[in-house]
Amino acid sequence: MKKLYLTLSLCLIPCFAFSWGLMDSFVKKQKEPAYKNFIVYKLLKGKKEFTACFESYEDTMVKEMLFNMQKALNSVLDNVLITIQKSGRTQEFKDILAVLPQNITIMQVKHQQECRSSDGIDFIVKSKNTRIPVDTGAGIFYGEQGFAYWKEGGKYWLISLSSDETDYTKYAITQHEVSHLFGLADQYKEYGNSKMYSLVNFEDITKINTVMSSVKHDKSWGLTCDDAEGVINAMDFILRAENYKSARLKNGWGDLCGRSYVYIDGQPVRDTDLSIAAHNRDLFAGWTASGYPKEKTPDFVKKASDKHAEISRGMQNVILNRDKWEEKRNNIETEIGRLQFELDHAKDYRLTPAQKRTKQQKIQSLKKELETAEGNFKILNDLKATSAPITDSELQNILK
Repeated sequence: MKKLYLTLSLCLIPCFAFSWGLMDSFVKKQKEPAYKNFIVYKLLKGKKEFTACFESYEDTMVKEMLFNMQKALNSVLDNVLITIQKSGRTQEFKDILAVLPQNITIMQVKHQQECRSSDGIDFIVKSKNTRIPVDTGAGIFYGEQGFAYWKEGGKYWLISLSSDETDYTKYAITQHEVSHLFGLADQYKEYGNSKMYSLVNFEDITKINTVMSSVKHDKSWGLTCDDAEGVINAMDFILRAENYKSARLKNGWGDLCGRSYVYIDGQPVRDTDLSIAAHNRDLFAGWTASGYPKEKTPDFVKKASDKHAEISRGMQNVILNRDKWEEKRNNIETEIGRLQFELDHAKDYRLTPAQKRTKQQKIQSLKKELETAEGNFKILNDLKATSAPITDSELQNILK
């Protein structure tokens, strides 16, 4: 299986605004769904206890990391629960509340030989010094504070946390890194954010105010309403993929943070005119409260659903076209190989100079076709992997 290698680092630049996004790797299309690697999937399947190895020779540091990780993981769940409760919409979100666990427990594996085998281990947690000043010419900054990535070969999450920050910042870093385990993408850069399942097309996510933005020394935004919306959308993505049924999943839901978004099929919908967006949001709330009567479906919901259906068809065509260009590429490579073999054994094939020239010209022509085929295959493969929203007409325009 192709190795899935994600590095998720924490920046140090303070930002201001609101946003959320799911990681490209979370929504990635592959033989075995990528979301199954994330803790949020395992929580939805009823798992509440996780095992962790802590690679540190200091007992005090191990206890601190264990405490911070368990506290941080549970804080993500609490944030979702509190956000829903504060909204007064517990009935609407009863499908999420029914599967949302109340508590997560981390069991420490104390025998290092068990850690080295990694069998049955959910997390391997390392600590490192991070308060190493770097003079960038624009001031003194510090390096990477932490990361979390999935080790495909070992089938566990490798997490690195700070060992020399203040207690406040250590916990803030931990809270950021464990939020990746719920599918949340970094919000101090666009890279790694799904284009479909995020606010990246609506907001400047580099100016944000969530736990997934930056942690400056002794300053963190902590968990916000936006982070709760992101986790709910991550859960919804899994529930839809696992064929879970509910009225909210089928029809969508209005945002919990008061910014006039409506999430339909897990994708944000908002008019560019914010007054119209607010009207649509209120219209949707009334429709939801009345039980989603089909005859009263708001027009903007119908349009959004039609658009998403068009994009879905576009994605199906991406897959079909990808397979077609892959087959064409393989056929061209085979033909080039055959012609080159005949040229390499021209004497055996008794090729005349004219025949050799013809085959050489054919190879050059095929190489140009191969370049096109490889280019289109790469474009389509990337689109398939990231589930980028695209219609049929848009697809035809980008292919060579």
